[in-house]
Amino acid sequence: MPESGLEDRRGEGGRGYLKLGSWDPSDVQEVPLIAAPFFCQATIGLIRNLALCPANHAPLQEAAVIPRLVQLLVKAHQDAQRHVAAGTQQPYTDGVRMEEIVEGCTGALHILARDPMNRMEIFRLNTIPLFVQVSLGPVGRRGPPTTA
Repeated sequence: MPESGLEDRRGEGGRGYLKLGSWDPSDVQEVPLIAAPFFCQATIGLIRNLALCPANHAPLQEAAVIPRLVQLLVKAHQDAQRHVAAGTQQPYTDGVRMEEIVEGCTGALHILARDPMNRMEIFRLNTIPLFVQVSLGPVGRRGPPTTA
């Protein structure tokens, strides 16, 4: 296994996936949102990719990834909403907008929710209303959705 703790596996049809080896849970706990958005976005992407392999769900649970992703989602969504309410364009910090962090966290949580235990934790953290809000977009929050 490489020193990174990640093991490359080849599944059916030659599709590869990563299996989590040894990993320090503090890696996720120390992901800064505002100080280093690019690092944050990269870490969220790594978590999303690791979540694609069901064998990684238990180690990701032990690392308390879901509460941290929810925390990042809430902070990034609030920041994005401030710009929408003020009518200003979101600034890029390190080449990343908070909207991209919202999308990354939502995608990672969506994949993690394939596991019943993760799904219950996401539900327990009262994240479903936020998912609905995010899915409606800024226009949907101003009023009910319209049908064409």
